[in-house]
Amino acid sequence: MKKSTETLKSYFETGDQPTQMQYRNMLDSYLSKKEGGTVDAEIQIQRNLTQAHEWDTYEDRNQGSACLSLGRVLDTYNNGFKQRLLHFFDFPKNEALNEKESVFLGIEDQNNKGRFRFHAENGGKASLYLNDRNQQEFFKVEEQEDDKVTMHLAKPKSRLVIGETADYQKSNKLVVASGNALIEGKVEASKAVFNAVKLNNLGNGGVTDGAFTPVPTQGAGTMIFDNGSFYGFNGTQWKKLG
Repeated sequence: MKKSTETLKSYFETGDQPTQMQYRNMLDSYLSKKEGGTVDAEIQIQRNLTQAHEWDTYEDRNQGSACLSLGRVLDTYNNGFKQRLLHFFDFPKNEALNEKESVFLGIEDQNNKGRFRFHAENGGKASLYLNDRNQQEFFKVEEQEDDKVTMHLAKPKSRLVIGETADYQKSNKLVVASGNALIEGKVEASKAVFNAVKLNNLGNGGVTDGAFTPVPTQGAGTMIFDNGSFYGFNGTQWKKLG
């Protein structure tokens, strides 16, 4: 039967005479995968945060809040605070450093660069962001406390492609490769240049100038192209535009 490490250690204290069953427990607990067995990994970390209110620097807070640290040791920010490739912190509330409890997960690369960051406050905002090889942010998703969510592609050459993978023109920042795109609400393009715009009748065929029907589901401001002409709906009736 598998036992915890602490239990197994108790079998071999000075003066003990381990029994046959205790030896079997030890073998079961550390059975190699090569032997066809399975290994259960359990990490239990107990921290004493009674001194948390006394922390007045981020280095003290980080060292006291570290829960998991794996991989080689790095000084990612070149400030003397060393951490490993993967690190997880469980931050308590601290009046000097952070108003809310929070968690933080970070992953570096072997070149001492911070690549992955996740931070979430207890009952507050959360953020997920990725950095490039120079530790510059190129992707970020952030949730604010008022339920506003923002996704940001920070690099000037960023491109968002939805659908098929293809070598689209590099100047196209947004590509919907297959399927339709629907925008509900206003589209503001004060600085945009439209090279080509194709309009269809949006299911409102047979429109005539001055007609009150059909009433488009898109409402006032709807513009369609039908029977060789443009029509706009002003909220009451259709007007021929050209």
